[in-house]
Amino acid sequence: QYLEIDSVRDYCPNGLQVQGKPTVERVVCGVTACQELLDCAVEKEADMVIVHHGYFWKGDAPVVTGLLRSRLATLLNHDINLLAYHLPLDIHADIGNNYLLGKKLGIKESICYNATGVMNLLSVGEFSQIYSAAELSLHIHQSLGREPLCISAGNRPIKTIAWCTGAAQDLITEAVSYGVDAFISGEISERTVHA
Repeated sequence: QYLEIDSVRDYCPNGLQVQGKPTVERVVCGVTACQELLDCAVEKEADMVIVHHGYFWKGDAPVVTGLLRSRLATLLNHDINLLAYHLPLDIHADIGNNYLLGKKLGIKESICYNATGVMNLLSVGEFSQIYSAAELSLHIHQSLGREPLCISAGNRPIKTIAWCTGAAQDLITEAVSYGVDAFISGEISERTVHA
């Protein structure tokens, strides 16, 4: 209820994806329900695993083979519940990945837009100071502890910004329509550079 999963059109089911034991005392959390995380949950005797990236994505083959078979077997053999929250965890107004990234980077006046039919997927705001592309890259590096890939469009001063965590590279076109100076995405592809 807190993440309002019924109000979000997503690419996968949100909430309980694999049912395990009815009583939960120990929880393991991670980004993706990969085998390493599930093995950790077994080692920690977890009753539930909560992730951002679970299973059963649109476009996935409707068969249980290979990696999916192994992962499901681990969950079922150890009676572990799997809960996954994808876009609801990205867009939540208080604990969402977009909101927290904006807060961490010191972005002011954040507004969320209904990008590509998904509620509040694209955030737009502004910094309290003006950055060059190199200065913004350094600011992101210092704030997040990892160096970003910076694709500069010249010496344009950066004050306004749009961002979306995750694989949001195609939202760059929508970001441009809001007249921002820069765009941050969790992932980019070759076509993003040209856009």
